[in-house]
Amino acid sequence: MLEKVITIIKDILDTEESMNGETHLLDDLAMDSISMLYLQIAIEDKFNVKFDPLEDEFEFIFSNINNLCVAINKKIIGVV
Repeated sequence: MLEKVITIIKDILDTEESMNGETHLLDDLAMDSISMLYLQIAIEDKFNVKFDPLEDEFEFIFSNINNLCVAINKKIIGVV
């Protein structure tokens, strides 16, 4: 999961920058709101999940790569 998410982020940002689970999307990668929207759409398409802006804690989920992976896994298994 982690490598798939990193690949998606690298494709969106058109970068080969080193990333890991602790990489912060805003602080380390300087992703802007448009990039974050593209990331959300790409994640939803790739993993067949949907994030709800009213129910999901976007600021937390999209803060770093680990949080995003955990949220995706929860969506896949139906916890959230």
